[in-house]
Amino acid sequence: MVLSTALLFFGSLLFGSRVAYANQCFTNGPRYKLESDTVEWHMEIRSSDSCVRGVRFSYVWNAAVRLISPPQSGQVTLIGPGFSYTAKSDFRGEDSFVVGVSGFKNKASGYSTIRLIVTVVGTQETVLHSHAHFEAN
Repeated sequence: MVLSTALLFFGSLLFGSRVAYANQCFTNGPRYKLESDTVEWHMEIRSSDSCVRGVRFSYVWNAAVRLISPPQSGQVTLIGPGFSYTAKSDFRGEDSFVVGVSGFKNKASGYSTIRLIVTVVGTQETVLHSHAHFEAN
């Protein structure tokens, strides 16, 4: 909780835009394994909002994130062991980007790739889902 609150605070300072709390943007997908794997996450957000997501799970130590492929219709900012995605104010539709995560699991270093598919809805539309859900390994 402290990490997500800190990410939201720094996200709001960096962007000067509305930062979506977990109940205003939705992210789901399988957990990565740090075993040279690739997973796909889906995110839903309102146009002009920012969605902050951490990528560190309880089994991952010293997670580091890097942007591999930027989105075409939004902006990604890396924040500690996570990122923030901000949709362009006039954009509605689907966007995507790719981040890489490195860290340690069971005292062994590893790497995973996360492909994020983002659905951006209008500012007056309801984000249909209201939480983050990651499937267990």
